[in-house]
Amino acid sequence: MKLSKKDQLIEAAIKGEDFGELVNIASKLLNNPLVIISNSYNIIAYSKTFSVDDSAWTNATKRGYITLEFGATLNNWNQHVDHTKNIDCITVTEISKYTRRFLKMIYKGKIMGYLNITDVNNCLDKVENSLYLLVASLLAKEIAFNHRDYSNHTATFEEILFELSNDAFINKLHFIDRVSSCNVNIQTQYQVACVDLKHFTSYNAREDNFKNEILSFFPKSSIIINNQLLIILIDLAKRKDTLYSKKLENYLTKKELIMGVSDTFHDLYEFKHYIKEAKSSIYFRKFLLKKERIINYDQIKQFDLLNKFSVSELPYYCNQKLYNLYIQEKGEGTEYIKTLRTYLEFNHSVKETAEVLFIHRNTVNYRIQRIKELLEIEIGDNHQINELLFSCALLQIIEDKYNID
Repeated sequence: MKLSKKDQLIEAAIKGEDFGELVNIASKLLNNPLVIISNSYNIIAYSKTFSVDDSAWTNATKRGYITLEFGATLNNWNQHVDHTKNIDCITVTEISKYTRRFLKMIYKGKIMGYLNITDVNNCLDKVENSLYLLVASLLAKEIAFNHRDYSNHTATFEEILFELSNDAFINKLHFIDRVSSCNVNIQTQYQVACVDLKHFTSYNAREDNFKNEILSFFPKSSIIINNQLLIILIDLAKRKDTLYSKKLENYLTKKELIMGVSDTFHDLYEFKHYIKEAKSSIYFRKFLLKKERIINYDQIKQFDLLNKFSVSELPYYCNQKLYNLYIQEKGEGTEYIKTLRTYLEFNHSVKETAEVLFIHRNTVNYRIQRIKELLEIEIGDNHQINELLFSCALLQIIEDKYNID
């Protein structure tokens, strides 16, 4: 008795067929070509059962990975979910004349990659949802059990970085063993730059323009996308030029993107910690007076430290008169504290304070005089200035925590 295509797939998996052959059998079951994409957006495998007259499909399978910008779109999964379907999927019509459907391949709650079905032969809606889920689940399990061998290739450096960012290594020895085949010096001078991609969408799946643009600013760097972040590992030992430029600032402004940059470090195994620094730089940018597009961790380090305290602890470390003014001001909206902080950060310049706050110079003078009266101070020596600036930072964290809660 001839087995159904569904049973053929299940039997092939039980017998331990090659991953590529499983993809071909799954393609016949769904009657459309398939592409299997890893978490790091490399193409693990693709079906060879049907010819595909589509340049986007051909380009991706030839180069072995999808474009960075479309990878960023997949990474923002929840923003693009097809709510007209009864399964968790994304349906894309913008790439070419063919419609594509993407499903997450999940095993034991962990995303192993993405299944891409292109409607070259068969309308996507003519296939039962249960078959899509079967294929996605079966291939996810295969990847989970055979992730070193499924495509018969040595792990790329980007794949290792993705694993590092997701705590995939048991310990440092496990990491060293995994990275040994990549011919990479894991003890050099690095920095991590992160770009927030929460609101980034692109359906360019043909040419990797976004990646090439980023690499033009960070040559010889490695790039991954994870948790709605574009993450760049910069090997400073390979750079002779300065890391930042007005041109990069302008590029980020044009793309409406924000970049956070970590401190330098020397042990690649600490990669995830420095991702957190770069991510914190993006988050605490809102506390800075100058809203630049590139934020170094040094600029926000004190906020990151203070944020580790509970909101109930913070007032004890604040100048008490300033804290009382903060409580009073919450109901009045006088913006005395914001004015004080700006005035101190700009070295007592009334002109610059007025420009930053978009108020008249007379208003600045009035507020500063009123603050001196309320706090009973003259804002003179450096110790006093430092205490007030530190207290202003504390109050920003307090306000942020209250808003979150």
